[in-house]
Amino acid sequence: MADDELKKAIERLAAQEKKLASLRWNFWRGAAYGFGFIVGSALLVALFVWALSLFDTAPIIGEYVAKIVDIVKGKYPLIQLLVQLT
Repeated sequence: MADDELKKAIERLAAQEKKLASLRWNFWRGAAYGFGFIVGSALLVALFVWALSLFDTAPIIGEYVAKIVDIVKGKYPLIQLLVQLT
């Protein structure tokens, strides 16, 4: 009888350890995913702003693109841009 109880207790302990290891793994996996998402997003935004700066001299959209690039660089607040575009 005691052997069965000991065996069940060991099985419960092993299950808890497996669950804890799974939680640790999922935490680190999520942290790595979040870090990669932030770095990738920053690179995409930088690439997008760089590509927009190439269209700065375009005849029709150049003025709007220049204002967007200035906003991203922090020269104008967003409210001021909205007033200028309307």
